[in-house]
Formats: sequence, structure tokens, C-alpha cells
Amino acid sequence: MSKQDFDVKVLIEELRLSFGLLLEPANQGLDISVSERDIWIEADRGRVAQVITNLLTNASKYSHRDTVISLAVARRGGSLSITVADAGIGMSEESLEQLFTLFYRSNDEHTQSRPGSGLGMSIVKSIVDLHGGTIDITSELGEGTVANVLLPDCRDAPSEAYLEAQRAFELPKAPISRLAVPDS
Repeated sequence: MSKQDFDVKVLIEELRLSFGLLLEPANQGLDISVSERDIWIEADRGRVAQVITNLLTNASKYSHRDTVISLAVARRGGSLSITVADAGIGMSEESLEQLFTLFYRSNDEHTQSRPGSGLGMSIVKSIVDLHGGTIDITSELGEGTVANVLLPDCRDAPSEAYLEAQRAFELPKAPISRLAVPDS
């Protein structure tokens, strides 16, 4: 993992286009709700993007055509809160208990008819754990699924270390010479 400060709102904007491409084949919509407050976190940016993308991919894969999936991103205390909700097929209690097990795939017809390796949610859980966060999944058969992720080290501004690093990359301005350069 490579932790660094980054603006979560910028990440969501960058991912917005790929979300549209992901949902387009099933004519699904995406309702994105992002806090108006700035949201900065010290985390592995690529891995946080991977968590969000995997949760949205699963929501799309296990939802019906012409439905809307929601993504809510906000600060909750000192944590980043990421919530993905769908009104898809949902999961049984047994599936919920096994969800983070390597290679686990529910044995129902709808799940088995979709491509997948059973690795995605165990990878998501590993990433969340490596960040010291938590993930909670609630689901009801035929009603849908809600995934809630909380990641620590979230605030409303970049850290002083980040700002100092940014200043170090600023190029010094060339000194202005008081000597006149003769015209040729």
C-alpha cells in the first residue's frame, strides 16, 4: 500500500465516467451523493478506488435492468463513509456469512449465471482491513444490498505534511536581473 493524502471528491469525479460505462449495458442509473464539505483522507488512492469500483460492479451485476444504484460519500467524524446501495436480488443469511471467504460464490441461479471468481469481496475486505477500516453488508433476498465502508484518517483539509510536500515541488522563480540586456 502507498498511503498519501488525496481529495476524495476529486477521485469520485475521476471515476464517474467509468461508472457510467459500467452501468450502461443494463441501462442502470447511478445516483451519486457527495458531501459539499471537502473530504481528504490519508489512504492508498488506487486501493480506495478499487473498493468503490468493486462495490459498484457487484451492485450492477446483481441488480435488474433499468434500476438505480446509489453511491454516498461523506465524512463521518474522522472517517470516510462510503455507502453503495442497490435494489437488486439481495443475499441470503448464508451468503452474507460467507461473503468475504476466498472464492465463495452463492449457489443460487442468478449468481451462478454471472461471471466472477469469488475473489472481489475478499479483496475489498483485505483493503479495508489494511486501512484500519470496517465494512458492513446488509441484505435481504429480493430487496437489495447495502455496503457500508468506514475508513479512518479523514478530514476536511490536507495534512500539513501534504502541504509541505506540495511546496517542495514548487519551482523557484528565476531572479529578475537588474542588468539590461542590450538589443542586437
